[in-house]
Amino acid sequence: MKKIILLFAVLLQTTAIFAQQRAQTAELFLEISDRGKFTVYLNEEYAGSSQGRFRFFEVSDPNPVLTILQENRPIFKQRIRLQTNKRIIASYSQRRGFQISSALAVLNRGQYLLDDWDGNLNGTPGYPDGGYAMNPEDFKQFMNAVRAEHFDKDRIRVIDLALKNNYFSTKQVGEIIRSLDFEDQGLDVAKRAYHVTVDKNNYYTLKNSFKFLHGQDGLMDFLKNAPSTR
Repeated sequence: MKKIILLFAVLLQTTAIFAQQRAQTAELFLEISDRGKFTVYLNEEYAGSSQGRFRFFEVSDPNPVLTILQENRPIFKQRIRLQTNKRIIASYSQRRGFQISSALAVLNRGQYLLDDWDGNLNGTPGYPDGGYAMNPEDFKQFMNAVRAEHFDKDRIRVIDLALKNNYFSTKQVGEIIRSLDFEDQGLDVAKRAYHVTVDKNNYYTLKNSFKFLHGQDGLMDFLKNAPSTR
């Protein structure tokens, strides 16, 4: 009984610490109304979008540098101000420049409040689901950045930055896995990429991305315990 009480206390403490850490970060959601192909960086973090909407989660720097590129040409670079526990909804156009339209509370008593843009989930916790997979041009640019690194640890650093702010298709995740030298690393990436994959029903096909049984079986075991997509 004492062990159960102790375990429960540890879980409560861990949850409180996690919520506190989340409350100390911010989010930036940026919409670009101009036509064209854009890439957005917040400090070193990259976000791609085929819909003109760019999302950055858990930003710890209150004054990050926002950089917008059009066709790989910088058109905007400025240090902006974020607020902790706030989602900043902003827009950019070459005519009006950068504008902040609203600042929404992200957490309330440790619960995630917001949907995938500027609406409220009525207290339902969890990150936004759905979204669009990275478009082919953005994905090609991303993979070029991954392959430019010589070691898996450096490739994974680039991959993790992209996983934080983008959605992927199963086919794209397979290409990411195959870019790594070691299958253990690929399996770890496959597990982390699952929650930002738009077609989870096809995830079992990633088995073909692994050459050895360890990776294949590891993926199948992971999928057995993954949440149902139905």
